[in-house]
Amino acid sequence: MTVDIRSMRRRRAKRRRRLAELILGQMGHRRISRGAMARRVGYDRSVISRALSGRSQPTWPVLIAMIGALDGARIGPRQLWHEQAQDLWREVDDFTRRIHRARAAARWEGGPPGGLHEHADLLVALAALLQKRSVSRREVARHSGWSPSAVSAALRGDRGLPQELMIAIVRACGEDEQAVNLWLERWVALTAPELRERRRRRWRGYQRRWYAQQADAS
Repeated sequence: MTVDIRSMRRRRAKRRRRLAELILGQMGHRRISRGAMARRVGYDRSVISRALSGRSQPTWPVLIAMIGALDGARIGPRQLWHEQAQDLWREVDDFTRRIHRARAAARWEGGPPGGLHEHADLLVALAALLQKRSVSRREVARHSGWSPSAVSAALRGDRGLPQELMIAIVRACGEDEQAVNLWLERWVALTAPELRERRRRRWRGYQRRWYAQQADAS
């Protein structure tokens, strides 16, 4: 993921420089200084300087204003550089959006994987997270207050997985609150119904034993 982000940053920087060079070339051809450009478009000179530095992307209104200041609204063969400038701007903007998405994916790397459809899938994913982060059941126990054997039993599915224990497992792996919330969403969808069903079966077992005791007493 990091390599992809670096590659996209380099490609974005290259297009930023090309955009700045294209506009500066048009300004040089017309002998328009940065100060004169700022006066023509009605933006502060610092805004124009940043836009032409090649290190940042001008906003779309600033780009259109500079194009208008250079050639007005005429359309013809001499205005083909307009299209090139706008295409470069869109490419820079696309790279910026892709970089933001890649960063978000990297931040959510500790979240649950896709394809979790049952409570058992969630248990397998949590166990895989512990293994990936090299976190032992004993460390989880220290975070949760549960015994290591109880943590192991919950991850095997031999007992229920309470919300508090699931959160403790994710936090013990060093994940941030965004990841905790993502795991919690899957717990609500997959494990909460499982716990309700366990309680229902346990209650029915209590009822059967109670009725059996009453029958024996009579």
